Amino acid sequence: MTPATSLFHARRPGLSRRIALLLLACGLATSACAEADPPAGPASAPAPAVLQGPKHCQFVVPQGWSGYTVRWEGACAKGRASGSGVLRALEKQQVKEVFYGRLAEGAPQIGVIEKPEGLVAGEFKQGAAVPTDDPGVTVKAFREAEAAALQAASRFKASGNEASGRFYREKAEMLRSQMD
Repeated sequence: MTPATSLFHARRPGLSRRIALLLLACGLATSACAEADPPAGPASAPAPAVLQGPKHCQFVVPQGWSGYTVRWEGACAKGRASGSGVLRALEKQQVKEVFYGRLAEGAPQIGVIEKPEGLVAGEFKQGAAVPTDDPGVTVKAFREAEAAALQAASRFKASGNEASGRFYREKAEMLRSQMD
């Protein structure tokens, strides 16, 4: 049996402290599931990841974000987004999805994507979530995501943007609460 991608529903204050974990079968998931486990053969190999963003700090856009404007909040090294940070998918200046986590050489490695329908936590390869049944990977992803949100909060606070600093501190608390 192929491992499934995990979708977590974020807890909200006042609701149950229990995490709703849904293991999505390919028949119930979006096309991302089919792309995460393609059939064998050279014709089915995933397309190479394309770097986007400004020349001084490029990144791989997470799967399903091709129609969005994407912005990176984090460090850059050798022209690539690097380390802990936040990728934001915007449509008409409205945030639609957010990746909190770690990038290496511009590519998401581990973290959490916050979507309207819940949270996708785990490791990433070429912008796509890597299916796993290992709860340790999920825990590590939430820890990386919390650290990324806290670093974003610190950067915004240091630049004088208290409101954004507070926003990302609250996101870090939400991500941490998923592991309670």
